[in-house]
Amino acid sequence: MKKVLFWLCILLTTGCIAPVKPINFINRATWHNTTKDKLYSACLTSLQVQGFNIYPSGTSKESGLIIAEREPFVPIAPGVVYQGVEGFYRLQIMVSEVQDNKIMVDINVKASWRGKAEGILLSKEHLQNCINNQLAEDMEQLFLQMENLVGKADYYRRVTLQW
Repeated sequence: MKKVLFWLCILLTTGCIAPVKPINFINRATWHNTTKDKLYSACLTSLQVQGFNIYPSGTSKESGLIIAEREPFVPIAPGVVYQGVEGFYRLQIMVSEVQDNKIMVDINVKASWRGKAEGILLSKEHLQNCINNQLAEDMEQLFLQMENLVGKADYYRRVTLQW
């Protein structure tokens, strides 16, 4: 055990395993140059292109609600792969009209993981940050895909995942 801790300290101090800081991700954007129906359709299409599972029972064009889930993934950080752990998250997306004829996409996220890390688990926070950063990358791609379909958003809000 002392050898493992020694080598872990060496890896951390030499930069082979760097602490992972959470990246802010887009969870809200507004557009003025589109309609709710067009943005809702663009959001659904973008989710499908990105490989999300969409729950038909939680999806309603009339209300603007979309429930989607990402396929489970193995959290990865520089120098660390959490084998035996699956990260996953579910998105609750609301597309709605807001003041001044703007259309907003607002995303609430529920994230978690299951399994037990094989080998070294640096910390619970490190694992959560790995999942947060995968989410940030996925949201960036999702909003880029939506922009390809309806144009650039006027405003973005970025946050970090609350556990």
